[in-house]
Amino acid sequence: MDIVLQAQIVGAVGFGLLVVATFAKTRTRFLLIDIAGLAPTAIHYVMLNAAAGAALTAFYMASDAVAALAGQRAARAVYWVFYPTAGLVGWIFWAGPSDLLAIGGTILAVAARHQRPVWRIQALVVASTIGWGAYGFVSGSYVQVIFSSVYGAAALLNAIRFFRARSSLPGSPEAD
Repeated sequence: MDIVLQAQIVGAVGFGLLVVATFAKTRTRFLLIDIAGLAPTAIHYVMLNAAAGAALTAFYMASDAVAALAGQRAARAVYWVFYPTAGLVGWIFWAGPSDLLAIGGTILAVAARHQRPVWRIQALVVASTIGWGAYGFVSGSYVQVIFSSVYGAAALLNAIRFFRARSSLPGSPEAD
């Protein structure tokens, strides 16, 4: 079997788990399922010889782990280190200007981990999928392009659902 086809299959497993994560009802569950999906996704990028994609995906896993395992206050302090580190990881594994798409998508994903309500996390995840989808197109990750479309749409629908549910609560600041 061709390595590119094998990479697409491994990526499909990872991306499938990432889609499942968008339906999580809690922040912690979302992050833990996301971590489970990112491991095969990183392997997928290794198989495609997309070093920046693999490294930034592994970095993304680390940011999810900090967000899931650390208290919100502790995670916020650590996250200020993650922003420049995402750029550094991208620079170390730099293969060309297309890596900026993955770096931008990763920075948006890290910003999502700063958020508390699930709808805010998912709204930033939608923005992140734009950069990663474009990177997938350039790097030959066909499942990344499909995933970014599906994941972005699922995250957007769930963000709207969570936001509406919160906005309909009496006394909610968003209801005004």
